[in-house]
Amino acid sequence: MLDYARRHGVGFILTKELQPDTPSASDPAKSLVVINMCWRDQNQLPYIAAHEIGHCLDGDDSSILYFTTTANLSKYEYHANKKAFEILLPLTIDGDCQPDQINVVDWMDKMHIPSWEIGSVQESVAEYLF
Repeated sequence: MLDYARRHGVGFILTKELQPDTPSASDPAKSLVVINMCWRDQNQLPYIAAHEIGHCLDGDDSSILYFTTTANLSKYEYHANKKAFEILLPLTIDGDCQPDQINVVDWMDKMHIPSWEIGSVQESVAEYLF
């Protein structure tokens, strides 16, 4: 993920100074992500990093957490998650795979992606393969 970030002009800070329940963050205005390396689910770090990189690549407003409605926040989070799947799929699935060869639930389990994201993951897999 860090090579991907570097290639796309996104800087990063990896920190072990945060608590296991402190989320990672991004500052799209500075094209910078901060990744909590003490996160409670270490296997989820690639997904988290891709999500934060997604905020930067989408050019989200850095003040969004403070000056937005819940509906708008959900929209930004949805787009960051979709971008994360766009980033992760080519890195983890062979592009020559046939759609019936990919078990979305297994991939989500492997990447530690929350089950409530299944619809977005299915859309992203379909977009990636077609």
